[in-house]
Amino acid sequence: MMRWDLCNKWLAPFHPSRFLEIGVRRGITGRAITADCKLGVDPALAPNARRYYTHLYQQTSDDFFADQREPLNLSVVLIDGLHQANQVMRDVLNSLYHLSKDGVIILHDCNPPDEMSQIIPQQQAHWNGDCWKVIVQLRATRPDLKVYTIDADEGLGVIQPSAHESLIPHHEELTWKGLVHHRKEWLGLRPC
Repeated sequence: MMRWDLCNKWLAPFHPSRFLEIGVRRGITGRAITADCKLGVDPALAPNARRYYTHLYQQTSDDFFADQREPLNLSVVLIDGLHQANQVMRDVLNSLYHLSKDGVIILHDCNPPDEMSQIIPQQQAHWNGDCWKVIVQLRATRPDLKVYTIDADEGLGVIQPSAHESLIPHHEELTWKGLVHHRKEWLGLRPC
C-alpha cells in the first residue's frame, strides 16, 4: 500500500472531499489522489506539479497555515514535507485545527529502515528523517488522538481525533537504539 492508496481510502466517504498535501515536490501523490478539492503546499515546486492540484501554494507550511483565516474543513492531510520532527509536529498541530469531523492526518516516512535514514541533517539520498519521533510523542501525550503506524511505504503514521485513547508509557530519550528496541510499541506498528 502506498500513501496515495491510504489517502484515497480515507477520502472515499467524504462528499465533497478536501485533501491537503504538505510537501508536493513533483506532484506524484497529487496525481493519484481522487478528491474533489486538492490543495498542495511546497516552497520548492516542480513545474509540472500544478496540473494535479486545485490550488497550489508555493510557500512553507508555516506561512500557509498563518495565511488561513477560517478552518479549511479538510478530509485528509498528508504530511510529507520537511522530515524533521519539530516541523512535522507543527504541521500536525496546525492540521488538527483545519481537520473536518472524522478527518485524518497521514504522515509519510514514520518507520525508517536504518539509522542513517533518520539522521538529521540528511546524510544520504534515501532519507526518512526523524518523523517517527512525532508518532511516539503523540502516542505518549495526547489521549485525544488515536495514533498508529501502518507498516507500508516507509511507515504511514495515522492520526485521528478520538474521544479517549490509552497513552503509551514513555520515559526515555527518543534515540535510534530506543526505536530499535521498542519499535512496535512506540510506533503502534500495524501490518498493512
